[in-house]
Amino acid sequence: MMSRKALIIDDSRGDFQLIKIYLLGVGWKDEILWASSGEEGLEIVRLEKPQVVFLDINMPGLDGFDVCKELKLINKSIHIIMLSATKDPNASIKAKECGAHGFCHKTGGSVFETLKYYYESTKSN
Repeated sequence: MMSRKALIIDDSRGDFQLIKIYLLGVGWKDEILWASSGEEGLEIVRLEKPQVVFLDINMPGLDGFDVCKELKLINKSIHIIMLSATKDPNASIKAKECGAHGFCHKTGGSVFETLKYYYESTKSN
């Protein structure tokens, strides 16, 4: 079975650690990478070719929506889950429009459910 890689693009080290803990908690056994900016994340995607990206929306420099569009140009089949603490009611619509597979608010329950769903849906791959 091929090793999978997950990339977390988030300017907050604390949020990265939390998402990593959730991934490990739902049984992720493969490599977990981190980028602290959108630009760094794009470079890691080009080099490491992760299968899934967990992408923060609000970051300095390139925001998550711009990064999402670029990711889809690099690899059309990459799975992108956008995460945000934003109160913007249109954020999930914008995420879908730029090519994300999912969106969730950065609250414990919704992040955990999203990660669990993704893990379950990729077990057979």
